Amino acid sequence: MTWLALLIAASSILTVLWYFFGSPEAEKPRAVVVPSAERRAPSTVTLPVTGMTCAACQARVQGALQREPGVSDATVNLMLNNATVVYDAATTSPLRFVEAIEATGYGAALPDANRSAFQEQERQEREHARDVALLKRKAVTSGTIGAVAMVLSTKALSWPALPWVLLVLTSVVMGWAGRHFYTRAWL
Repeated sequence: MTWLALLIAASSILTVLWYFFGSPEAEKPRAVVVPSAERRAPSTVTLPVTGMTCAACQARVQGALQREPGVSDATVNLMLNNATVVYDAATTSPLRFVEAIEATGYGAALPDANRSAFQEQERQEREHARDVALLKRKAVTSGTIGAVAMVLSTKALSWPALPWVLLVLTSVVMGWAGRHFYTRAWL
């Protein structure tokens, strides 16, 4: 039993380290920049980013953008859910930034030129309200399942199938309500 506890502890520590320091994937090839006779002014793009919930999310997206070739500065704002990137247009493009953000497990899209800032803010507020409603539904359902599991564990001690029922209930909570957190942790 102690070996199992040690194995679980070691895997938890490795998961945390992998989440914060990234996966050990091969370094991506960098684009070769040929200096031109004239120096171009850097371009700037602001991309909406979805799915960030904490400062670690913001740091992960910002780090991914700063590692992209041709990027001279990248800032990610958690409160506004956007990323502002200053880059060399001859080296890279905003589509590459969207791909880099999506590779970290978050959503991103190119800005819509036909949409005003007010319309974009309204869209973000609608998405946020939908996310909050979903999280509330998951919290209430998870709390209810947890209460049922606690009652079952105290009232049905002699029931031989109790551990399996509790396993199923816990798996439902972790797989449905917690999926959002687990998928982001492993990307």
